[in-house]
Amino acid sequence: HTGQDGTFLYRILKENGYCVTTWDESVQGIPSSETLNAFPLVVWSAGDYWNTVLDANDLSAVQSYAGNLLLEGNDVAFDHSDDNAFENMMHADYHSDVFLANDEGVVFLSNNVIFPSLSTLEINLSLASFPDALNPINGGASAGDWNGGQSAIVSFLQPNARKLFMGFSLDAINSSIDQNKFINDSVNWLFKSSNQPPSTPTSLNCNN
Repeated sequence: HTGQDGTFLYRILKENGYCVTTWDESVQGIPSSETLNAFPLVVWSAGDYWNTVLDANDLSAVQSYAGNLLLEGNDVAFDHSDDNAFENMMHADYHSDVFLANDEGVVFLSNNVIFPSLSTLEINLSLASFPDALNPINGGASAGDWNGGQSAIVSFLQPNARKLFMGFSLDAINSSIDQNKFINDSVNWLFKSSNQPPSTPTSLNCNN
């Protein structure tokens, strides 16, 4: 699902051998449960958008999805700060907006099982206006912390699927090399929920 970060997400995953398709909600509408559940992994990109970027209809669609989920965006948690359904789905709630000096923030990646290629991320806050600090809840665990100590990334393990929730937009990662490593580490960990290799949805042609 493409937010502002959809184009480079598609490129990075495609270059690293994944079978990828995009869904532009502004053109195609809200994806159905059947569409989402045809894929072993969904990346829902909110980017820098806020307010209605994940509305009640979107939330219903995501709740119906049973696979691995990566959700990213600067203000998704803020928008759903009083939304129990969202908080229970992502196992995180909103702590605060992040204000850091010199438009630079650092995320310390505390889980080297999820992120074996990186220990820190430099975030350009001029590209991620007021990203969210998160509280892990209901079995969620922090996989990365802002340099102020609050969680920036929350992970959740369930028997047949995994979730990662990022309180910042992926395009704000300063280094393109680190973007590539971070996205690949995230996707590799999400796919570990199954002992089987990811299948290709029958509706998706990956030969082009």
